[in-house]
Amino acid sequence: MASPAASKPAPAQPNPVDLASTKPSVWRIYKSGQGYWTRMGTAMGAGIIILFTVVWLWSQVPAWVGSYVTRENIITARLAVVLPVLFVMGFLAWLAMNKPYRAEFLIETDNEMKRINWASRKELVGSTRVVIFFMLSCALILFFYDQIFHTIFWLLTVLKTPPLGLGS
Repeated sequence: MASPAASKPAPAQPNPVDLASTKPSVWRIYKSGQGYWTRMGTAMGAGIIILFTVVWLWSQVPAWVGSYVTRENIITARLAVVLPVLFVMGFLAWLAMNKPYRAEFLIETDNEMKRINWASRKELVGSTRVVIFFMLSCALILFFYDQIFHTIFWLLTVLKTPPLGLGS
């Protein structure tokens, strides 16, 4: 009679994993299928910052190079300054967003956004009306207070302009 341990089938061996596919790489997207929209939003934000930086640098190069560069070569000088900055900032943004702990944060942010109970259109319109009414009320009240104080200071001759700009 065979022992119970001998009759058990051998545990299934996992398939060998190709180590090259699991090895971290600078150019491989960490968990590429997850957190798509937060990653895209973060990339767009980084892109806007990079764009503004590049535009500012482009405008500043003529002041920096001054008389060292002829007017015909100013485009070359601008490109020599702007292109390396563009590539370095883009690479640093890529690295910053692709670090595992930062990518995990973006993935979790995306997951949390999916769990939110968004307001219905009716609730949104109602809330917007309340906010607009409240802001207009505050503006009107502040306008009246401002006119009262303006009149008081005009009567005390602290201000030379009459209230509401009426007459002189």
